[in-house]
Amino acid sequence: MPETDRIPIQFDITPEVYKGFEDLRDTLNYQTTGEVVSTGLEFLRLIFSAHKNGEKIFTEDKDGRMSEVRFPFLEPKASTEA
Repeated sequence: MPETDRIPIQFDITPEVYKGFEDLRDTLNYQTTGEVVSTGLEFLRLIFSAHKNGEKIFTEDKDGRMSEVRFPFLEPKASTEA
C-alpha cells in the first residue's frame, strides 16, 4: 500500500492516553497523532520480533552500566473464552 493511502480507524481511549499521544507528537515534532500510533506499532513489532526470537534488549546508562529491559506485556494474554 503506498504511503499516501490511508485507512481511517476509530477506537476509544482515555483522555490520559490521548494526552500521551499529543505530548509525544509535540516532543517528536510529528505532524499527526497517527504518526505516533504508526511509529509505536513499528516499535512494538521490532521489540516483539526480538522477544519471540529469544533476543534480549539492553540499555546502557551514562556510566556504561548495562541493564536488560524486560517487556512483560509481550507475553500473550490468557484466553477469556469459556
